[in-house]
Amino acid sequence: MSTSLRLFLLATLAGALALRLQELTRQDIWWDEARNIDVALRPFFQVATAPELDIHPPLYFWLLHLWNGLAGVTPGAPPGEVGFVGRRLSVGAGVRGVALLYPLGARGGGGPIGALAALIGALLPFWLAESQETRMYTVGFALLLAAALALLTGWRGLHAGQSWRQRGVWLPLGSFVVLAAAALLTHYNAVFILV
Repeated sequence: MSTSLRLFLLATLAGALALRLQELTRQDIWWDEARNIDVALRPFFQVATAPELDIHPPLYFWLLHLWNGLAGVTPGAPPGEVGFVGRRLSVGAGVRGVALLYPLGARGGGGPIGALAALIGALLPFWLAESQETRMYTVGFALLLAAALALLTGWRGLHAGQSWRQRGVWLPLGSFVVLAAAALLTHYNAVFILV
């Protein structure tokens, strides 16, 4: 990777982070966010059995629970603090997703295509908006991008004549299985992308 491409990617990631952090608490916490925060602030083992999760798997809520715990957020914390902390999990996942777009694009069309994919991901309005809400979509998308990268790595190893028993094949394919399962445990709609 050339120095100019490396600098472009660093600037893209810094820009993606800055855009996602800008006015992070501009809007008040709304219904879906409030439900997610409420569930995540319950005791860890009560999260998966929360009646609000009748349509959502629990992994995102467990991650949000742990994230809140690391930040010291507890039930009864000021709404602004709760919203800011919860949204930062989505910000981080959104930026990781932008970072993962580079190697995926580069595998398909070279470094400049990967850089363009990352730039588009950094600026995409829908993804930017989702990265500023306490919701599971950016976490799920980052997991799916990581799963796709692992699958392509393992697949290329097989096409290069490696045996599935070699570490360069089984490790990425095993990672694909784990990441794909994690994406499914984050949002059921991941199945449509995985298929």
